[in-house]
Amino acid sequence: MGIRESINGRPVVTLIVAIIMTGAALAYLFMPHGPRQAKLPGKSYYSDDDGKTWYIDSATNIPPYDHNGKQAVRAYLYKCADGKPFVQRLEQFDDAAKEAIELQIKQGAGALEAQLRTIGVKLKRPGDANWLYVRKGVPEEVEAMRNMLNARCPDGSSTPPVPVTVDEDAKSPQ
Repeated sequence: MGIRESINGRPVVTLIVAIIMTGAALAYLFMPHGPRQAKLPGKSYYSDDDGKTWYIDSATNIPPYDHNGKQAVRAYLYKCADGKPFVQRLEQFDDAAKEAIELQIKQGAGALEAQLRTIGVKLKRPGDANWLYVRKGVPEEVEAMRNMLNARCPDGSSTPPVPVTVDEDAKSPQ
């Protein structure tokens, strides 16, 4: 008996096999095949003493925020070849940006996504007196921001530092 006769002789089985094969093909077509979207962190490093020490808290905090009576800002930690972590830069939002982020959250956006989409971030290195206010389209500020984001080891070594993730739970100096 040939394939044609088998198909014609068993229409119910043929229909079931056709439905299963069509479903498998559709599932394959609609499944994501590209790189997965990066998972946003649930926690971040923060400092309330200009980067001298740091602690871990929820990444949904919108800096600056009150922490034990002090203003806390997000801290970006790096480490060099010696493995010792250091705060490379600090981050906070201006008042208008904080209001925009809070409004986006009330409208259903995730706190981290809202922070990533908002213009009005201020950056500074620990010990600097002034915050660098980053605004879209101001060439001097864009160049200053590039310099700020270019992490270097405090000892001046040529090996570039690597970011410290919250998973590593870098211990803060006391």
